[in-house]
Amino acid sequence: MAGLDVVRILNAPTAAALVYDPEQAAGLNVLVYDLGGGTFDVSVLQLHGNVMEVLATGGDTFLGGVDFDNRIIDFVLEEFRNQTKIDLTQSPIAMQRIKNAAEAAKIDLSLLSNVVIELPYIADRKGKPVDLRIPLSRERVNALVMDLVDKTFQLVERVLGEKSLNRGDIQEVLLVGGQTRMPLVQGKAHQFFGKPPRKGVHPDESVALGAALLAESMSEIDSVTLVDALSMPIGFAMPGGRFRKVIEKNTQIPSKSSFRLPPARDGKGLELDIFQGDGDRIIDNEYLGTLKFPAEVAGQRVNFILDEECLLHVTIESASGQTRELTLATHDTPEALKVAWQEESERRRLAAERQMTSEEQSRGIFASIRKVFGGQ
Repeated sequence: MAGLDVVRILNAPTAAALVYDPEQAAGLNVLVYDLGGGTFDVSVLQLHGNVMEVLATGGDTFLGGVDFDNRIIDFVLEEFRNQTKIDLTQSPIAMQRIKNAAEAAKIDLSLLSNVVIELPYIADRKGKPVDLRIPLSRERVNALVMDLVDKTFQLVERVLGEKSLNRGDIQEVLLVGGQTRMPLVQGKAHQFFGKPPRKGVHPDESVALGAALLAESMSEIDSVTLVDALSMPIGFAMPGGRFRKVIEKNTQIPSKSSFRLPPARDGKGLELDIFQGDGDRIIDNEYLGTLKFPAEVAGQRVNFILDEECLLHVTIESASGQTRELTLATHDTPEALKVAWQEESERRRLAAERQMTSEEQSRGIFASIRKVFGGQ
């Protein structure tokens, strides 16, 4: 829409691995640990000359440097509350200042052992200014975020296990994303893999540089060939908020998967809400859009097609073999859909409880009747 000439769309970890010298990495398994500001991604790639194949991929779209910042923010707010009995959470200006200071302190503690967060006139008491001054050590921050770092390596373990890989099968580890500058992350990576991560890849520039290198090579005869994989399953919502997978995680792309539409109810059309994620329920996954089908197409085959850029295309096949592509509609926000499914689940739960209560009451009535007439 912006008028850009889009040559190719890449996953960030795959682009970062392109910076790695393929001549040195021939036949090796390279793991990219990408911990950025908002998401965590991990990919295992194998390089064969100018062919790069993604063996496994995964991560957490809701885990990143912002979560590290929030742990420091919560600590500062609690310490200030203990010192002054003042709650700063109701002051947007104070919260923004603390947020900026927490991120700056986190960055400084990658090089220093101790810092002091100082914010003059953060609040007032009886017309007098109150300053904020909280000492913060690297050890304290490590304790605050240790579970977040441990979670990333649990995800790494899961990704390796999905392809029956061991830690020893990884020959090189690349750390990507600004949060990997944290000494705790680097130390945990060294401990986890038994080898230090590679230092020659810039954590902030590697993704952009790798994408640029691929774009430059695409005009050459021996350009780099990427064999990418799907990072999270794609499927649709089932009754009760369940999630049915159509394309499984780590499926090599491009790919095609199919299913048949269920029968139409009362001659009405059918709507399928499409989601992507690892959860068994749609409330834990990401909403992609909604497919609308008229009643007459019930029972026909629907194809989910992923192109080489991992873009989803949906087609439907008629009985005569004709196909047409469908467009995803996004008439609801993810929040609205999740609220709707939660309400539906709650309605089903209450209905089940009412049914159970009615059955218990019926059993009680019949028991009373049997007692009156001397039955057992």
